[in-house]
Amino acid sequence: MIDDFIIFFERNGAVLFAVAAMLLACLVFYGYQKSRRIKLEAPGWPKAQGIISLSEVQVETSSTSTADSQKGVSTGSRISEASSPRVVFEYTVQGQRYTSDQIGVSSSSMSVAQCQEVLDRYPVGQEVVVYYMPGNPHWGLLDPDYDPADGKFLLLLASIFMGVGLVILLVKLL
Repeated sequence: MIDDFIIFFERNGAVLFAVAAMLLACLVFYGYQKSRRIKLEAPGWPKAQGIISLSEVQVETSSTSTADSQKGVSTGSRISEASSPRVVFEYTVQGQRYTSDQIGVSSSSMSVAQCQEVLDRYPVGQEVVVYYMPGNPHWGLLDPDYDPADGKFLLLLASIFMGVGLVILLVKLL
């Protein structure tokens, strides 16, 4: 049984990888389309008054270690940081209280200085207008036009996956 699987994968592994890459491209493109649709619809969503309860730079640190495969020892580690603005706000819809931290449709890491520019618009205690999704008021955001990623990365990623998948399929099938 396992031998049959190994033979099947040796013969068809590239095709399976190509199909998986193209499916992943479709999922990424779907995510891009969904965020674009929300960005277009959000300015027409109902509005509620809200208040900023937290405004801070959120820093996520990750560490990766490197190793010398010939010697089998660690040669060090690399630490990287990603910063993003975090704004928490509270608002009430039809007597129900909600909390959200969604500034816009998407978010992206940026420099601490860029984060501070965003946070300067939303100091703690400031009253704000919150746009909330009709029929789903727990999904509220402050600025429908705020889109630092602008979806271009998702389109690029989807294009790469689709291209890789198509090239592999063409090479294997021709």
